[in-house]
Amino acid sequence: VVTVTVFSLPVPVINSNAPVCFGSTLTFTASGGATYQWAGPNGFNSLSQTPSITNVSLLANGIYTMIASAGSCSASTTASITINPLPTPTASNNSPICNGQTLNLNSTAAVTYTWSGPGAFTSNNQNPSIAVASPTNSGVYTVTVTDNNTCKNSATTNVTVNPTPTLSANGSSVCVGQNMTIAANSLPGST
Repeated sequence: VVTVTVFSLPVPVINSNAPVCFGSTLTFTASGGATYQWAGPNGFNSLSQTPSITNVSLLANGIYTMIASAGSCSASTTASITINPLPTPTASNNSPICNGQTLNLNSTAAVTYTWSGPGAFTSNNQNPSIAVASPTNSGVYTVTVTDNNTCKNSATTNVTVNPTPTLSANGSSVCVGQNMTIAANSLPGST
């Protein structure tokens, strides 16, 4: 008489938070076994049930294999993981401009936009403007864009709004035939 025991194979399951954006944290959760062994792109390997990759790069794209073991039995499964690149926004403006002119800010196409700048300036438009700009609007403006994959990235642009010159003019009273002197002064200096 002999007693035979047949163990059922593990049923491995991979869960992850993919797809994720470049630079974020990619996390995995394994189930279906007692111990786990992982292998994947860019030399990834782990014996954890819940491994993660911080500051993930595009090299982490690809197929991940997980082997779940229970006793002497094991089974494997795979998951295709996508790492989305960040958008590459640009930010520009029409400065330098003069006091009282319109400041136009511009960004590249995305899904959403968040502008911030001097004087508590904010806008959710792709190309916002300030109709009557003043020197207090000078400085660095930042736009943060979100793409279709909900990945975010930022760009900056530097704005210069020049003040209106302060002018004064001086002349003199002279007799006919004498030399006459006139002078103009302005701040800041100009022509």
